[in-house]
Formats: sequence, structure tokens, C-alpha cells
Amino acid sequence: VLLWLRHVLDAEAQTRGAARVFTSYDRLMQDWRSVATGIERGFGLNWPRALEASAPEIEAFLAAELRHFKVAGETTPTALEPTGWAARVHAIMEVWAASGERTSDHAVLDDIRDAFDRATPSIMPLAQASLRLRAERAQITARLESVQANLTKATQAAAQAQTAAQDLAEARAT
Repeated sequence: VLLWLRHVLDAEAQTRGAARVFTSYDRLMQDWRSVATGIERGFGLNWPRALEASAPEIEAFLAAELRHFKVAGETTPTALEPTGWAARVHAIMEVWAASGERTSDHAVLDDIRDAFDRATPSIMPLAQASLRLRAERAQITARLESVQANLTKATQAAAQAQTAAQDLAEARAT
């Protein structure tokens, strides 16, 4: 989330005043035609091929089943980011994608970027510690899964041994 925030804030500040069009991956997946038309209008482009002629290839490329990441029920990164910066920036970007850029939001984005810049030296050690702990958790989870698999095998072997012992006892009795 912090990496996303850094990239969005820097890209927005560096391109301010230039021709630009805002959209989101969700908008692209929901209605790529509107997104393509908005890009065409926003930059004064003429696509080399008509959108309808390209539609089968575009729709195959944008197949929903190929999406690698989605958080169910999550539309903004607020659950992952306690300070609210990413949520505020995300909300602004969603408004811009829906109805166009509002210059009144520039001051808000500048304030968030300045605060983020000041906080970065404090955030980095926490982010590094978080990555280290995540890696440790993954290792522990893998070890626990291995132990669980071994216990399952041992339980199955014990059940088979007990069944074999009962069969042997019945065979001897017979």
C-alpha cells in the first residue's frame, strides 16, 4: 500500500498540468470500451483500429479469470493502511476516474505527499520489520503444514495397522 501511495503521489505531482486521463483497473475490467473512448478523447487520439474490430482480442486479454489479485469486499486500501492517506488518495483517484480531475484536490494531494515524505524515515524500518515477520510467518506456516501432513500420514498408518491387527486376530481365531 505504501509503495502504491508513493507511486501515485509522485506520478500525479510530476504530470500535473500535462494532458492525462484517470481510470482504474476495475473500470477497465467492467467497461473497457468507455475507458478506451475516454483515453481517446482525453489525449485527442484516433486508435489505429476501430474498437469493435479489436474487441475480441481485447476481451480475451482482459479476461476476469486472469486477474491475479482481488480482496473480496475491499474497495479501498483502508484496512491495510491505518493513517488513511492511501484511502484518501484512492478516493480522489476514483472521483477523477469517474468525473474528471478537480484542481481543488491538488492541495490535499500535496499535503499528503508532504506528510508522507516527512514520515518516510520512520516508516521504512517498520516496513522492513513487517517484511521480515511475514517471511518468518511463511516459514512457520510451511513447517506446520509439513507436520500436519506427517501427522495425517501417521494417523492413517496407525489406523491401517489397527485394522491389520484386528484382521490377524480374526484370522487366528478362525
